[in-house]
Amino acid sequence: MKSNVEVIGLPLMGIQDGIECGVVSDLIFSIEQKNVQYLVLDSGRGLFGLKILAFSKVAGIGKDILTTQSGLEIKPLWEDKEAIALGFTTKNLMNARVISNDGNIAGRVTEFFIDEKSGAIEQLILDGGAIVAGEDILTLAIGSVFTSGIARQAAPIRSLPARKAQQAEPAAEKSPKQNGKPAPGDPSLSGMFQKRQLEYLIGREVTKDIKAKGGKTLAKAGDFVTEEMVLKIKEEGRMPELTLNVK
Repeated sequence: MKSNVEVIGLPLMGIQDGIECGVVSDLIFSIEQKNVQYLVLDSGRGLFGLKILAFSKVAGIGKDILTTQSGLEIKPLWEDKEAIALGFTTKNLMNARVISNDGNIAGRVTEFFIDEKSGAIEQLILDGGAIVAGEDILTLAIGSVFTSGIARQAAPIRSLPARKAQQAEPAAEKSPKQNGKPAPGDPSLSGMFQKRQLEYLIGREVTKDIKAKGGKTLAKAGDFVTEEMVLKIKEEGRMPELTLNVK
């Protein structure tokens, strides 16, 4: 069982050919089957860089890398009519309202778990710590989930351990904005990037120089990733390149 936090933000690579396929940016669900049908991959080129992989083609979901047998399994999003149709009828479960069949709102989804083999939704974690089992889900809709009864109260849900930075100095206290942009260390930074992606990157060593389109060096091989570095690279659209070139 894998959390969305453990999947979104992971880079995807082909096992047989070593092709780097981009970073998982979203999941496309089937409302009828209540499972993940496709992974959406961001290759850093905006709308035209979006690609998809059928979840059935996923070979493994590790802590650092998600794999498929071949990078040739990846398709441009606009080439798959089924994926586009599903994308119009469902959205990511995060922050969706959870409503019982007797009309009570149990809360909103803050995290969810899927079966890493089938993609079936196993659990929904709600604000306040409540939990809904996958078999209790009646209907998925855009922005809402209907369940059979009020969500059960669960034991505190585990959270992913934050990766300790290696040779990275803690961010100094700064004003929330610098020149209209979030400052490194600002709480709003975590809202800009997926939590899992930040945890994966912070403190890792860069293995290849990362440069902006104009040639400016954003990170050098041997540097350790910091929040400030991530912010600059995100602004230049080089996040997939950074994600695939750290150790």
